[in-house]
Amino acid sequence: MRLYIFFILMSPVIVESATGKINHVRGEVSLTSQGKTTKALPGTVVSSGDNIKTGLKSFAIITMDDGATFKLGIKTDLSIPNDNSINLNSGSLFSKVSKQKPNQQFKVHTPVAVIGVRGTEFFTSYGQSEDKKSDVWMCVNEGSVEVTSTKGKKSVVVNEGEGVVIPVGQDVTPPKKYAWTKKLNWNLDPAKGEVENEVEIKYENLLKEDYD
Repeated sequence: MRLYIFFILMSPVIVESATGKINHVRGEVSLTSQGKTTKALPGTVVSSGDNIKTGLKSFAIITMDDGATFKLGIKTDLSIPNDNSINLNSGSLFSKVSKQKPNQQFKVHTPVAVIGVRGTEFFTSYGQSEDKKSDVWMCVNEGSVEVTSTKGKKSVVVNEGEGVVIPVGQDVTPPKKYAWTKKLNWNLDPAKGEVENEVEIKYENLLKEDYD
């Protein structure tokens, strides 16, 4: 009697590492990498596993090697788990994502929603409080974004000029056009002018007002 033993070789799952750098800083910005926290400066390299935080009256701009650019608003907490994904833990974020490969999405994760894009420009912000579980809302400046509530699992496509709210424990609200979104400072390139967003966001009303 012969005993045949077959070895099945499994290809390892490879998670691509994200790399980039901080190219603009104003105010107090910190970077935590491999358990060590330092002051973030222009030119500082960021990679998968890193966490970036901005203080009061502070912001930062990060450019990734894949072309994606992020502008962190005041009191923002952002982490980079891997390539094609970031976690917005608190605060607000302007995102400009280059065109993705076929069947690929870039995703912004929050406790209440997952935002998936294939190449667009959008703004995401926590709402009524700084609590990680507070409402989240977002609006689109260019292209379109797919927003999925982690509670209701409902997906909504948000197009240019539209905004939605993702209340805690609820589905995404219907997209609606808000003219005031154009007043936000969407510039992410300091060489092209001022990059600080000075538009006051009335978080207590989220997207219920036109803000004209």
